[in-house]
Amino acid sequence: MSIIGANFVGFTRKQTVTSAAFFLYCVSNIVTSQTFLGESPRYHTGLAFVLACLSIYIGLSTTTWVLMRLENNRRESRARENPRVCQ
Repeated sequence: MSIIGANFVGFTRKQTVTSAAFFLYCVSNIVTSQTFLGESPRYHTGLAFVLACLSIYIGLSTTTWVLMRLENNRRESRARENPRVCQ
């Protein structure tokens, strides 16, 4: 959980992001357990829900990676153009 806040500067921001991630983690555990009720032994709805959540997670992770990569490239190009500003 603490690695989530590592990408943010400032104590309040780090704590807010970490708390929000923990809250969403707890909510997802509650919701996911409810999707597995009453369909034993196959649990089609529960497994479909977990697969959908994992797909969303992979998509959001990829989007975040691309956006951070673009931001880092922009910062590096600015630092090359004017090294005194970005020390």
